[in-house]
Amino acid sequence: MAPGVGDLLAAQLSVDAGPCAGGLCLPAGAGELIVQGENLGARVGAQRVEWERLMPAQQRLLKTLGIEPPAEDEVLVPVR
Repeated sequence: MAPGVGDLLAAQLSVDAGPCAGGLCLPAGAGELIVQGENLGARVGAQRVEWERLMPAQQRLLKTLGIEPPAEDEVLVPVR
């Protein structure tokens, strides 16, 4: 059985987990990982595109998961 979204997030939130925990890694691009119909790569990309519009608490939680804001010279295109 494939891990659920909750399993993936729980692994990411464990105290000593790095960007990958238990063999589970958040995807870098759209279509790389689909869990229970949710395209996690597209979700990660959307959060990074809208980083400046997120609340500080949301940014902090994303950083906890290993998701970083885009670099100043990085060009991100929203996934539709």
